[in-house]
Amino acid sequence: MTGRAPAGYWPLRLEQEGRTMTRNVRTHAVVVLGCGLMGAAVARTLARTGTSVAAWNRTHSKAVALADDGVTAIADIHEAVRAAPLIIAVTADYEALWSNIAGATGWQGATLVNLATGTPDEADRMHARITAMGARYLDGMAACYPEGIGSPEAFLSYAGSPEAWAEYSGVLRRLGGQTHHVAADPRVSMLMSVWYSAFYVPALAAYVEAVGFAADQGISREDIDTLTPLLIDLVGHAAPEISAAVTTGEHATDQATIDTFYDGSVPVLNVMHDAGHHARMYSAALASMSAARELGLGDQGYSALATCGISRPVD
Repeated sequence: MTGRAPAGYWPLRLEQEGRTMTRNVRTHAVVVLGCGLMGAAVARTLARTGTSVAAWNRTHSKAVALADDGVTAIADIHEAVRAAPLIIAVTADYEALWSNIAGATGWQGATLVNLATGTPDEADRMHARITAMGARYLDGMAACYPEGIGSPEAFLSYAGSPEAWAEYSGVLRRLGGQTHHVAADPRVSMLMSVWYSAFYVPALAAYVEAVGFAADQGISREDIDTLTPLLIDLVGHAAPEISAAVTTGEHATDQATIDTFYDGSVPVLNVMHDAGHHARMYSAALASMSAARELGLGDQGYSALATCGISRPVD
């Protein structure tokens, strides 16, 4: 090996069959690949707990910027993957991760934890690639913002190697108080991610849409902030009943049917349209209720919308 070794890296020289070889010694407990908002939060949080952390980023300055937080920057991806037995990847997606690590060597005996966003099939492919290189694999998802990393409320789930989870669960639990290993099949993590996103993204869009209408009509921020927790609690109260109905297929209700929701929603949408608001999220909800009514589900609970949102036969 020539040149100056990056900080936190020491080569071990071996004599074998008259040849001088260099083997990399893992000098940190964790390496974080990707120093965007989430990756930086992961690196800082682990360093703050006393973990020896190194970081790599394609734009090296982003890794260097973490030095004041006790994180060692590594410029070369080959040396990054050799610097720690636990490698946590926080890139934009699976393609970005693979494009960065495909040529890297030194994976034998390491564990890769992937927090990129993607699909179950991509999780399968990454698992096959990483295990073929001699490393163990955990596919993960973080259901929180970067500012939540390390908090008791942060939810992170992992799927993949049970052996890797047993060895590194203590470290990974430092990233969130609600941390779980959900399955040995790495696909399950991305299925969890899709489920989470399928609820959270449109729910947040609906909230933005509703607040936009309220503010435009002169409702004060104070009134908006007062009503918001009540609405969230109302959704939380209905959630267990809905999940039970969807998973059992029993959608009968004595509270509010799809017809009830539909009849109350039509004038709301008209008011929003008259005020000049597209109300796309509300329109989508009304369209979903209309489709359920056409299938004869109007007298069922709101949970019955799940049965008309599937394009394949249901057993």
